[in-house]
Amino acid sequence: MSELTFSIWKPFIKSEKRGERWLQPILKTFDKLTPCDLKHEKGLYHLEVDKNKHYVFIVIESGKLEPRDTTVTDYYTNQKRENPKSETELEFLKQFFVLFDLDNNLLYFSDVRHRNLLEKILKDTTGVEFSIKGFYEDKEEFLKILSSVDEIQFTSKDDIFSTLSQKREALYDLFETDGLKDITLNVKLSSMKINNIKAFLRKIVKESENHQLSGILIRGNDDAGFEHVFNRGTFIKKISINVEKQQATGKFLGSEVKDILLKEIESLANEKVTKKR
Repeated sequence: MSELTFSIWKPFIKSEKRGERWLQPILKTFDKLTPCDLKHEKGLYHLEVDKNKHYVFIVIESGKLEPRDTTVTDYYTNQKRENPKSETELEFLKQFFVLFDLDNNLLYFSDVRHRNLLEKILKDTTGVEFSIKGFYEDKEEFLKILSSVDEIQFTSKDDIFSTLSQKREALYDLFETDGLKDITLNVKLSSMKINNIKAFLRKIVKESENHQLSGILIRGNDDAGFEHVFNRGTFIKKISINVEKQQATGKFLGSEVKDILLKEIESLANEKVTKKR
């Protein structure tokens, strides 16, 4: 089993009519979205699409013509031969997955690094301009929903040991210097209750906004089990699933990813409702 993590976003589409500028996407928004291949620099994106009135699920695979070695080597004999793949052929080796929850206007996305790429692909395939927004408006909303914290990390831009002589001595014993200015702290916690450190979290978020801290990371969970992360100035909600990769290709089967993700979303939603009762 391999873990696949989805970040959760709010999707919006640009309105072509007068009035409200950004609207929620509906099933009709995706009328033109069908399985297809899209060309990109030295390669292709391949899209598989599954949609109904409740969701739109997209598998996006990518492949490039280069790099391509001129020979291949037999694993058992070490014999080399000319690469049978021609210079115009490619393999779709990379994947990411997208789920639009139309009932709740949520977007589940397996690779946040390709957020801008996803917006472009959606524009090219649907003819509609999409904007993918963070799940939270501000730090108070983020802190309010957390019930526990698992990890805190940040880098101080000031000498945090300047007035703490014992800590300076410990620093010198460890590194044989007390002149370090930028100190990175990474604290792993065992689901510490949010109420115990909420004031501290507010302080470090504020200091990051004032550029006194950098590289800030806060990771925790809500009552329903969703993971929430504050990283690089962005508040992100996450959900993780375990999926078996295909042995022959090392890739995930899109239909399995979709089914397991939908089941996990439903399970966490039911758990949240039960806890509220």
